[in-house]
Amino acid sequence: MKLLLLSLLLVPALAAAQPDLSKQETWRDKEKKEFLQYLRSGQGGAAAAGSAEASVKSVRGASKEGGGMSMPRKPRYVSLSLLTDSVLPLTGGNTVRREGLGLGAKVLAGGHVFTWLRYYAGVQGTRFRQEKLDGSRPVVTHLQTPAGLEVALVPLGTAQTQYLLLRGGAALHYFSAKGHAAADFRTPLLGWQATVNAGLGYEWQIPDTRWRINTLVEGYRYLVRQGSTARFYGLGFTLGTVYTF
Repeated sequence: MKLLLLSLLLVPALAAAQPDLSKQETWRDKEKKEFLQYLRSGQGGAAAAGSAEASVKSVRGASKEGGGMSMPRKPRYVSLSLLTDSVLPLTGGNTVRREGLGLGAKVLAGGHVFTWLRYYAGVQGTRFRQEKLDGSRPVVTHLQTPAGLEVALVPLGTAQTQYLLLRGGAALHYFSAKGHAAADFRTPLLGWQATVNAGLGYEWQIPDTRWRINTLVEGYRYLVRQGSTARFYGLGFTLGTVYTF
């Protein structure tokens, strides 16, 4: 009976001795000293553990709300290539006619969907000479805006810094010749055209750098052509550098 009475008397005292943990940010030196004494007494183990757990939950919640748990950004890249390109129109008898070799440059920008799958878009320009009905060969400017996907595979038995490239997509083409009309040419191409594009190549990463070097053979086939312009194909070769960031 005496022990029961003593326990009833000690309960209010212990409750009063426990510090208020709900306002830790407003504690002064007095409250901090009382909390340290409370921990040294051995009574605050459970309370301290509960407070730490609450703090961890609070930090985790704040991180999620503030975007601290966001996924890392996937790599992106820019590429500059030198290229040769040959346009191959089809004549009325479905005969392929080679209209000259064009030289130019290509700029691409893209990123990684997965480690082995990339996307790209860009612009390239070349100039070549095309034959007119009168036998002259004026300069034709050929602009192309390719876009698509690129698969980078590591061939068996090779280093992880070498890739086999498979490229596929589509492109818009614009052919122009100052002072000339499409009807002046044997196989008219001037104006807007659309093609499907494909490429096969190889790429090397320079060790311990963000730079890569690649070379590709790329071709295209007419998809949509303007008016009475000729159906055409194209084949080219590119050599370029890539910077990843």
